[in-house]
Amino acid sequence: MPDAEERNRLKKISEIHSYGEGFNGRLAKYRALMIRELYVKGGSLLDLGAGEGLLTKMIAKDFDYIEVVEASPLYMEKAKSALEGYPVVFHNKLIEDFNSSSQFDIVLASGVLEHVTEPQIILGRIKKWLKKDGNFIGLVPNAKAFHRWIGLKMGLINDFHELGPQDLKVGHRRYYDLAMLKNETSTAGFSVVRSGGIFFKILPNAQMALLSEEYCDALFSIGKDFPDLCAEIFIICKSDH
Repeated sequence: MPDAEERNRLKKISEIHSYGEGFNGRLAKYRALMIRELYVKGGSLLDLGAGEGLLTKMIAKDFDYIEVVEASPLYMEKAKSALEGYPVVFHNKLIEDFNSSSQFDIVLASGVLEHVTEPQIILGRIKKWLKKDGNFIGLVPNAKAFHRWIGLKMGLINDFHELGPQDLKVGHRRYYDLAMLKNETSTAGFSVVRSGGIFFKILPNAQMALLSEEYCDALFSIGKDFPDLCAEIFIICKSDH
């Protein structure tokens, strides 16, 4: 897909979708908790497709240096505002167009692989940006999340990997389950260090946003025991190079 067309697609998505509103904003908290539970402070971070910078801000104090890549000008301006005062370098580019001679301790791609046209190309570039002992962290929506099981049983979807109207609206091109995510990264030459799930989601976003923080904290904890059913899945990898 030509760059101009992809940029225009992302621009339109950013005008109608916020990663910080409603339950989307709540879920960022649990992504951050997962990352902070698994890693010590310090080092460098390359955050790909950072959106409005909500997750980036939640983990920014844990890193000495951060670079952010985001193609949407609207999201980028919001990310700059959110991350004011932090040691961050911003790149308003498609990931496919981003080039860097630097290497990083952690490369993070939250909500990226389900959006891009060629995941293998993106993963190949990520390998080049990782330090020898660095880690790639990938987070994606889970095709087999508990709430999607309910949708399947109710006849709202015909297949776990089916994209619904909201998926298409926000630019999703595919769904992953854990096995597929592991296969995608292994094919690209990564070794899986750890995988799991984030948040046991039981209701649609609108209803989830009404639940108390204590209730949601409990669902986050439950998700650690049922990773295959979580709203999102994550994978942590090292490059085989």
